Amino acid sequence: MNVEFDGVNLLIKVNQGVTTLDIQTDIYSDWKEWFQEGDNSKFLPALRTIGGDPTVQEKVVAPYFFLMNGWKIKPASWTHTLNLVGNLFVDDPETYGSNIVVPPDGPYTVLINMSTTSDASKIISGSGVTQQDKIDIADLVEEKSGSEIKNQLTDVQSQTMNIELHHIGRVKMEGDYLYIYDTLDQLIAKYKLIKDSEGRIVERIPQVI
Repeated sequence: MNVEFDGVNLLIKVNQGVTTLDIQTDIYSDWKEWFQEGDNSKFLPALRTIGGDPTVQEKVVAPYFFLMNGWKIKPASWTHTLNLVGNLFVDDPETYGSNIVVPPDGPYTVLINMSTTSDASKIISGSGVTQQDKIDIADLVEEKSGSEIKNQLTDVQSQTMNIELHHIGRVKMEGDYLYIYDTLDQLIAKYKLIKDSEGRIVERIPQVI
């Protein structure tokens, strides 16, 4: 890991020698893993995310991440430039301030370079979902919907192509609608599922949430 999480002081501490952080991988994904370890869930959540919905062809809306509850990034104590790759903002800046970074300890200068991603520019290069993940998702959808879908696993795969972008927490299917929640149980996507005469999913239409 390139960072450490200090739940008491609400700090994401960058490790010594690290000069580049990918917001999605190094901060959001690692925080989710840390949050689920031991009793770390007792601390206030650090981040939330939106985006990842498909647009046209193989493009999706670039994910946006928000620091929550006063969490900040704290660079390591040495003079350097820290590159932050991705879209990161502060949730409720009127309360917690708009700065996503706090100064390091000691008389050091750290320059912050933000490399943001524009809307609908991220390309889906792969699902990031294992075969077992797809089977588990199929089991979950069957449990929620009460209908057999394993013989439609190919369709389920197409429906879950951007699960890595959603950072899925759980899936729920009700009637012809598929609901996707993140690990904080916030609804992040809703789709209307169009089926053919044999009941197979042939199209997924994003819905406003």
